[in-house]
Amino acid sequence: MELKAFYEAVGGDLEAVKSRISKEELIRKFVVKFLADPSFELLCKAYEQGQYQEAFRGAHSLKGVCFNLGFQRLGESASVLTECLRGKETEEQVDKETCEAILQQVKEEYQTVTEAIKQLD
Repeated sequence: MELKAFYEAVGGDLEAVKSRISKEELIRKFVVKFLADPSFELLCKAYEQGQYQEAFRGAHSLKGVCFNLGFQRLGESASVLTECLRGKETEEQVDKETCEAILQQVKEEYQTVTEAIKQLD
């Protein structure tokens, strides 16, 4: 898969990334490195364990990485989840129904991105 097709598949913004990183080879390198980023795993594990401040950190980090790489859809979902978890420490403070629905969306978008990365030429 070409880089342009990759960005179309993941709802990304290649042109915005090119404004920051002019060489497609470098963009591709950073996109592939996304697979090793621990933010998503931290988010999921912490949320599952009820560690909402850590889950917030994971969502916030994922949001930043995604927006830097131009993964708009995933970044937007992670951003919404970040706000859902902001300042929450206990289960009583968390709107679990809303956060879990958003987390599911993040998981789906993450899978779309990671599958597409594996198909890059």
